[in-house]
Amino acid sequence: MSAWRRIAIEHVPSCQKTIEEAEDPCAMWIRIAGELGDFQYVRHAPMRYEIDETKAHEIHRFAFECLRGKVNPVLSRDAFYFYSELFDLPRDEILKDIPHHYATGELNHLKKCFPYSFPSEIMHF
Repeated sequence: MSAWRRIAIEHVPSCQKTIEEAEDPCAMWIRIAGELGDFQYVRHAPMRYEIDETKAHEIHRFAFECLRGKVNPVLSRDAFYFYSELFDLPRDEILKDIPHHYATGELNHLKKCFPYSFPSEIMHF
């Protein structure tokens, strides 16, 4: 098993299958962003989106540590794919959940790293 996979599984064990199936770190980050929650469809009811808080926290903490270059060079290099995917998701529930996983200084750091894609409404939740 490659070093980046082993490290990612150690930090985000809840996404082990996704990590193992990813072709490369870029694909892993994009797929992990998609695992932040699940759509719950109930006939004749509005779409609901459920977030597993423990899993979401693991993912966000790992992504931020990688973005800061604290984990592994390969994972750090491609961590921006996670945030690019995350900020493009059209799901209000995920955007509302982001501030729960980051301190204010960390959110400001993300805003500086992604000045054109960081959703401004995140700072107001």
